[in-house]
Amino acid sequence: MFLTLGNLPTVGAGAAMTGVKRPKIPRHLYSVKSKDAKALIPEIKEWFSQPKIQEEISKSALHTRDYLIDYNNTPTEHGGIGDTVPWVHLEDRRLDELLPTTDTAWIDLRVSALRLKTFAEGACRMMGRLNEMDALPEGAHTYIDASTNLIECCIHEKVMRSYFEAKAANKDQSEASSIKLKQLVPTYLYKPSSPQAVLRAKIVQMMSVGLWVADPPQGKKVAWEIRAGPVAVAFHLGVFAPVVQHFQPYLTGGKINQSLGG
Repeated sequence: MFLTLGNLPTVGAGAAMTGVKRPKIPRHLYSVKSKDAKALIPEIKEWFSQPKIQEEISKSALHTRDYLIDYNNTPTEHGGIGDTVPWVHLEDRRLDELLPTTDTAWIDLRVSALRLKTFAEGACRMMGRLNEMDALPEGAHTYIDASTNLIECCIHEKVMRSYFEAKAANKDQSEASSIKLKQLVPTYLYKPSSPQAVLRAKIVQMMSVGLWVADPPQGKKVAWEIRAGPVAVAFHLGVFAPVVQHFQPYLTGGKINQSLGG
């Protein structure tokens, strides 16, 4: 059953706010100093916690779900509606033209490819739609393409597993297990000696598009902590899961006669 606007979750919702200044994300994040990066974090959190922005996130999830299921377009690198070409082809074929198979290993490869494309194209379009509604921080749209690659997909799955674990344990999401800054070093194949500025830039980038939420070191806490952001949660529940479920029956090929798209 598809989620509706009424039952999509709000993540980290705060009290109703008005007149919150739209954060401005620097064009060259690698040049951002530590104190400036830490100053941006609460600004981005406050922005996404506004009820109006959370409503736009929910609406954008529903829009993106329908956009992907319509199977008529491929988004631009900044998340625009894009060309009238279906957003996913597997084995150089449309999903409704796949060769029939009962080979579970082959079907599994198709499932894996569908999941990766659903994240890449779906998250891209959802963030593009948010930008169209002025619901992303200013300048964040320039980082959409760089935020929807294979590594980001893997991290998305990790932070969402933590989200569901915390939810199952009736814990607040601030208590969910987190990714630490030092764990990003091998994940992104950075050298251990890589400057902290590179890692801070990635955190600000991913927070600016709503896929991550991060808490900087303070007091006895000595490491950055990264968890699923508000866009990531709404995307996974409202777009990723239902879209993968919708298209999965096509992956055996030759089984569904009804063609996709318009």
